[in-house]
Amino acid sequence: MSVTNLRDHQVDQLVADVTRLNQVGGSDAAALLRIRAVVSRELLECDDMDLTTAALGRLESESAAKRLLSIVNYCSEHFVVGAQVLSIVALPVSVRLQSLNQQQTSLRTGERGALKDLAQKMVDAVGARCVTFDTRMYQGPALFQMKPREMRAFLMQLVDGTLYPLGGPPEFSVCSEVNGPWRLVYFLGVEVMDAPKYPQLGDWPVQMQSRGWLDHPSAAIECADEVMFNANVQVHAESHGVFYLSCALKAGRKGNRSLRITDMLKALEVDGRGLTIYLTDSGLGCQVRTLMVCPLLAFEQKWDLMHEESVWDFQCELEGLAMDLMQEFEPQGLQRVEPAEYERLAIKHHVPLFRLVGKAT
Repeated sequence: MSVTNLRDHQVDQLVADVTRLNQVGGSDAAALLRIRAVVSRELLECDDMDLTTAALGRLESESAAKRLLSIVNYCSEHFVVGAQVLSIVALPVSVRLQSLNQQQTSLRTGERGALKDLAQKMVDAVGARCVTFDTRMYQGPALFQMKPREMRAFLMQLVDGTLYPLGGPPEFSVCSEVNGPWRLVYFLGVEVMDAPKYPQLGDWPVQMQSRGWLDHPSAAIECADEVMFNANVQVHAESHGVFYLSCALKAGRKGNRSLRITDMLKALEVDGRGLTIYLTDSGLGCQVRTLMVCPLLAFEQKWDLMHEESVWDFQCELEGLAMDLMQEFEPQGLQRVEPAEYERLAIKHHVPLFRLVGKAT
């Protein structure tokens, strides 16, 4: 069989397996294992995803294509090594370091004990062989851009007991500022499961249990040596959960955005009476524009939407935050308008003269 014919045969087999798996609602274990084997091999050993990309182009249904993409995502954060599965665990935490004088403080590692305590809770909850965290802090884009083979090598060093594995994403330092914003950082870890157990952190019962673990990532920040007894700085940390990588990236961005919205609403220093918030689609499909109008101030802010998040989803979140913070705020104070009407209102309230457009995070 020629190389071309072999490739076509492999693509045909992959398409047949994905189609079969989709038809039975994911219940064909043998087909799932074959698909994961192909996808994992391409992720870890090839510079491109030739077979997977070709199969995506040949699948006849959108649901089958989505199923294959979900398997690619799974194989990007769960790696089979011998009889074990190594999974990427990430802890999104929003950090704010406020300088109390002219001295600047930087923070790049968390307190190891708090992360060890969290690791033990995870082991007990999911039955893992072990869970280990790196104490350094990272940014989401650096984690997202890391190649699977590099990430697997990094995780294997953590499993072997290396405190600061080499070859990982660039570490990140948070520096104190007088009125600094929330900075979103991540702790990176590995969960090791023995076959035939499967990764369970994403299961609903475990996620419900994990809500009781949120103090640990926050404590890793607040109890770090650089800040705990430092009279020059005040530290605030808000944990957004314990997840596998893709969910952690989404939860971190959404949680950090909620903190920024809350800060913005608090800064208005109103009880909600007389406040009107207009919002509209930016036209890009990935951002929302909000026009805040109260008796003494009007300004605009732009916000990134999360993946598969609608403007309506964002509107519901904004309404909930406003009603929690402001006793007198009424739902009718939040109005979605068409872009043309939004521009008319912005001109009416002179917002273009002193527009304050914040960088969405």
